[in-house]
Amino acid sequence: MSCNVERQESTFSAALPYGVGALALGSAGAITAVAATATAVKIIGIAMGIIGAYSFLAILGCGIFYAGNPQGFRENWAKTATVFVGHAVTEFITIAIKEVFYNILDTALGKKNTQTVSFR
Repeated sequence: MSCNVERQESTFSAALPYGVGALALGSAGAITAVAATATAVKIIGIAMGIIGAYSFLAILGCGIFYAGNPQGFRENWAKTATVFVGHAVTEFITIAIKEVFYNILDTALGKKNTQTVSFR
């Protein structure tokens, strides 16, 4: 007797490779940022870490939203990740622009900068 039972794929099994990839990117970025001596390489490592972390959060959120619907997850995880990562990038650009603006303003006024943002 054979049993013809179709095994349905879960959203977890559909999301697992993407989640592992996002965590790997974030981990590689963190290791690069810590181990690098050149400033440019540190910045690239920090960016990789941020993108990996936000991608993982997007994959997690999309997986929860499409629980029980692995096809819906596959179709929409990239859109969700793009929104999350885009939001993170705009936040960091905003912080950088504010920091530059405060530095220019403080230099013009002859004041010491009190609005610094620390990335360490």
